[in-house]
Amino acid sequence: MLKVTPLILALILVPLTTTLAHSGEQNDSSFPEPFFPEPFPDRFSAGPAFEPPFLPEPPWEALDEPRYHFGPGPRGSFAPPPRPMPIPPWSDFFPAHPPEPVFPDPRVPPPMHPSTPQPNARSQMLEQQLQHLNRRLQALETENMHLRNSLQGIQQPQPRQDNLVQLSLIEASMAALTAERDQLQDQLGALSAERDQALAAHQTLLDELNVLKTNQASAEKNLSEQNQQQQAAFSQLEAERDQLQNQMTSLQQELDQLRQSHHQQQGNLETAQATITEAQTQSEEISRLKKAVADREDEIGAMKMRFNNIESMMTGLKAASRDARDRLASMSTDYKAMQEQLAVAQKQSGDLKAMIETKDAEIAQLQNALQAKETEQAQLTAQLEASKHSQQATQELTASLQKNESELQARTESLAAANAKIQQLEQQLQQLSDLKDELKTCQGNSEALNQRIISLENENQTLKAEMEKAQQAQSKLEKMTTDSDGDGVADAMDICPDTSSGVSVNAKGCEPDTDLDGIVDRLDLCPGTPDGKQADEVGCHAEATITLEGVNFQSGSADFTAESLVVLDRVATILKQNDNLNIEVAGHTDNTGSRELNIALSATRANAVKDYLIGQGIAAERLSAYGYGPDQPVASNASAAGRAQNRRVELRRK
Repeated sequence: MLKVTPLILALILVPLTTTLAHSGEQNDSSFPEPFFPEPFPDRFSAGPAFEPPFLPEPPWEALDEPRYHFGPGPRGSFAPPPRPMPIPPWSDFFPAHPPEPVFPDPRVPPPMHPSTPQPNARSQMLEQQLQHLNRRLQALETENMHLRNSLQGIQQPQPRQDNLVQLSLIEASMAALTAERDQLQDQLGALSAERDQALAAHQTLLDELNVLKTNQASAEKNLSEQNQQQQAAFSQLEAERDQLQNQMTSLQQELDQLRQSHHQQQGNLETAQATITEAQTQSEEISRLKKAVADREDEIGAMKMRFNNIESMMTGLKAASRDARDRLASMSTDYKAMQEQLAVAQKQSGDLKAMIETKDAEIAQLQNALQAKETEQAQLTAQLEASKHSQQATQELTASLQKNESELQARTESLAAANAKIQQLEQQLQQLSDLKDELKTCQGNSEALNQRIISLENENQTLKAEMEKAQQAQSKLEKMTTDSDGDGVADAMDICPDTSSGVSVNAKGCEPDTDLDGIVDRLDLCPGTPDGKQADEVGCHAEATITLEGVNFQSGSADFTAESLVVLDRVATILKQNDNLNIEVAGHTDNTGSRELNIALSATRANAVKDYLIGQGIAAERLSAYGYGPDQPVASNASAAGRAQNRRVELRRK
């Protein structure tokens, strides 16, 4: 069926109107002027909603017979026809201000206009209107044929303006198409700029995602290496711990044997106190035990060194574990930041997708508009072929439209590439999710390592406790078999473990204190201090006279016997320890012989003692000597025993 467009209808009606107008100028000056349509308006300018009107339907009874009645006249002239039906103005077909084109969101279906009929009803209405237009076109063609037949031979040749009118219409159409093309190009430029900006933002997100992915891979690699190192170190520590446990077991067995041997030796020591032979045997056994203890001490020292090394390694592992936990916390923080950035990237990616879909819809609309323009261009091209002056402009327009099609194709390919990149980004997001799972696995391994560290610390504490027990047992064993002061009494039973070497001690390892004044006999100048008397630092009370028992002289001389020198050495030692003590050496004799000789002899012996003490390092100003002869006896001279007591040397405080 022939499709009648407003443009075709105007092209048909305008020549007919023009012809009728020229004919009316010769016969009737009141005939209306020919109608020239307005140029094509800008369809994209602002204005009310555009709805193409339908042509008014003519009275169909007028179509059954010709409108013009020809009558007789000179040269075949005819009476003026009735006033023709006016052609609707061009603004009825194309409003001066059509609405601004709105590109709908492809995700939202367009709303139905209240006055828009349903598709089936509207198609039927359009079909009826086309049938009416076709009938009217046939009537117009019939009238045109009658007019041409009647005008032949009766009308002077007039300059035809059909071509001019058609050319005007074509030029107006070309201007409208050119304006519409420019607007489409502007819209394409804006869409291209938005598309480029979206692609740039998308590329920036891809770069950031790649950087985050690289950082996460590096952090996971470092964490994996640290976990491997810690596992290797833990394995080595476990092996060393097992070895130490075996050694501790062996040492414990040896310690039990030593304890049994010590109990046996303790019984032997008690038996050895009764006989010298058993004492010598015990001495040899003690020497052997000392050697065994020394060997065990060396082993314990080595174990301590290894234990210290293990503690150092444990400290290093704890520090490494703390560093790993800190790094894990830092990685968790970084991972949260990466998740936030990923959420932002996903949101931006969704926005970009929506924007790209919107741009695709806009481009599709532009393509549809271009196709419509191409259709109109094809129609105009067919009409412009008759006009030589507009042929070049048509070619340029065709080239421009082809260029626009090429650009649209390139934009479409770019959008396809952007979609491919978006898919790649989604794959990378999936990989990031996998990395997140791996990170959780690493966190679980780290927790297992922490539990292992705690277990090793507990075992270490157990080893320390066992080591302390072993050391206590070793110390006890050493005390049972060691005599630190060399007094012949083991340290375990020695109440006085710091006894000077070479001095005699009792069964408790202490020097004897006969008078129990707190000063041992070796340092006591008054070993017979009575009970209840307060002794000073030399073991004497305030009124006591210090008698040097054991200091004897050769008969009738001032020469000491060998035993006397031992006593004098002990006195010199005591005086050295009490440098604030000043002494008078008093010499005494019995009454045998003259008094003068005894006084002189006692003075000589007192000076001999003084000189010996000075020779042992006692300051001379601290000492004085005096001979009392027989004047101060302490016993009766009637007996030999009494006279022996009276022959004496005494020390008196000055």
